[in-house]
Amino acid sequence: MKLPTRMAFLICVNLILLISCKNNTTHNSLKTYEEKVTSINHESFCPSFLIYLKDHLLLINNDRDTIFELVDLKTKTVKKFGLRGRGPNEFLYISDAYSDDYKEVVTIVDVNSKNVYSISYDDILNCDLANAKQLKLPTSITISTMIRITSNGWVYGDLTGDAMVMQLAKNGNVLKFDHQPKLPYSLNQNTKAYAYYSAIAYNSALNKTIVALRYFPYVYILNEDGTLYKTIKTTEKYEVPIFKNNSLLPSASSMIYCWEVHTTEKHIYIGNAGITQAEFEQDELNGTSILVYDWDGNQISEIKTDFAFANLAFDFKNKKIYGSSTKDMYHCVSWIPLRAEL
Repeated sequence: MKLPTRMAFLICVNLILLISCKNNTTHNSLKTYEEKVTSINHESFCPSFLIYLKDHLLLINNDRDTIFELVDLKTKTVKKFGLRGRGPNEFLYISDAYSDDYKEVVTIVDVNSKNVYSISYDDILNCDLANAKQLKLPTSITISTMIRITSNGWVYGDLTGDAMVMQLAKNGNVLKFDHQPKLPYSLNQNTKAYAYYSAIAYNSALNKTIVALRYFPYVYILNEDGTLYKTIKTTEKYEVPIFKNNSLLPSASSMIYCWEVHTTEKHIYIGNAGITQAEFEQDELNGTSILVYDWDGNQISEIKTDFAFANLAFDFKNKKIYGSSTKDMYHCVSWIPLRAEL
């Protein structure tokens, strides 16, 4: 029996909707993307840092004599450069590294030499470190220091220090800021910083800083002058960690609400939200949750992966997120589709 034209059309529409929603569900206008991790056929230990730039991946490995690997994603060729050492254009231990697509530079921190270097995308693509700009640090650093260079100075945080995050002018003076966390108990300057924050990000296109807490579900968006722009609360109910003698004492069941944070001109990505301390320490994650917010603090989507996925790097041209995954220990560099930016 031949179906009426209108009925056949409706059936086709329903089939299309079912297929398109297979890996994309919506709850109360909040989209959830369920993504499968795809490994890249590149034999490398999981890098300390992973950066995407112009159809290439820059892998930074602190456990090798040649620190940098540049992977051409089109030709699959690999170039190695950047020796370990104390000489010119050599590095001892890179404790922090990040890219800035707006300025097209990669910034790296060598904790042993106490130096910060700024390298252009073009120089990295040419494997040339001769033009790397060495910057003088405004303060001392440790292996746990996170540093972001802003238009007015620096954003600085140290997990072993006594302050959460400092915003420093170029002369090293501390800028005023008003984003002290509103937590269930009072904290003073003697409190260790790991009780406060987990990750820092700076968006040079918007001149905004992101400060994400680790054991509390708060993310702060700060203006360039240190004033508070928005507060994001990633969950309403949460377990309050033990706090004793001005120190936070996380247990195995303590929740981690952010492990890393990344920004684009549209969105804020909060990685590995809602895992326990034990899961993090024992690598027991079966997948990863990445929360996506707009710059007004509204959550717009969530990305869920089938394997643990971290160390994120964004490829907007080809709509991919690269990262390190637990899918294949011999090919840990992987990717998932980037649909939240569409």
